[in-house]
Amino acid sequence: GFQVFECPSDADTTVVKVAIDIAKSKNVTVYSDDTDVLCLLAHHFLHLPALKSIYLSNMTRQKNQARNCYSISEIVSQDKLKTVLPYLLFAHAFTGCDTTSAIHKVGKTTIFRKLENSKALRSIADIFNEEYQTPEQIGAATVIFFEALHSPKYSLPEIRKRKYEDMILSSRSNIDPAILPPSPRAAFYHGLR
Repeated sequence: GFQVFECPSDADTTVVKVAIDIAKSKNVTVYSDDTDVLCLLAHHFLHLPALKSIYLSNMTRQKNQARNCYSISEIVSQDKLKTVLPYLLFAHAFTGCDTTSAIHKVGKTTIFRKLENSKALRSIADIFNEEYQTPEQIGAATVIFFEALHSPKYSLPEIRKRKYEDMILSSRSNIDPAILPPSPRAAFYHGLR
């Protein structure tokens, strides 16, 4: 009596699509520990008001404890999230689409917090939602977003240099270039991705 969907690659979008289709006629519970599934469900629930209730329950749990179950409608109706809800898909795509999403050590939680607290970052992120943007405009906006994300006073090369110098001057035994902000060229191509 179960319907099975095979997902040869990333299952997130398929899980969300099936849940949305079911929620058009009845309540549905999605079992997932993936933040990306939460972001996608919240975005679609926000833009499709005629849906029935959608719940998200975690897959993992502690022994002898019940699973947590969250109502997507309650999540999207929270006043404290009103500022960042329009940026769900932007943050989802910008930080990467996997369980440990982060771009240069900046994950979804950090992006959401910074978007919530910075009108400048939100106005840059708005560029990604505008129609008819050229690849050059998107790439340039990504460089500006990374600069504003790390330090609005400096360019990406200056930010990279300062952070690298901080690593060298610290007592770190391991210098990891992956935690530096991207170069302007890498940031440009990240935006096109």
